[in-house]
Amino acid sequence: MHSIQRASKKDLSELQRLCETAYTQHFGNHWEEGGPELYLEDQFGTERLNRDLGSDSIAFYFIVDNETPVGFIKLQKPFE
Repeated sequence: MHSIQRASKKDLSELQRLCETAYTQHFGNHWEEGGPELYLEDQFGTERLNRDLGSDSIAFYFIVDNETPVGFIKLQKPFE
C-alpha cells in the first residue's frame, strides 16, 4: 500500500539518497561528464537539504510503499 509521509531533518540521509538515486536514474545521461555531480550537490547536498527542510516555504514528502520510501515530492510555495 502506498502512502505519503512528510520528511523532516531527521530524514535527511534517506531523503538525500532517494533524491540522488531518482535524479541520476532519470536525468543522469543528459549531462556531460561531471555535470550531474555538481547539480546533485547544489540541489541535494547536505547543506541545501538542511536549509530546505528547515524552510517554511518548502516541504518534502516521501512516497512510501510497504514502509519503504520509493520516491519523493518537493513542494515550494510561490514567491510573491
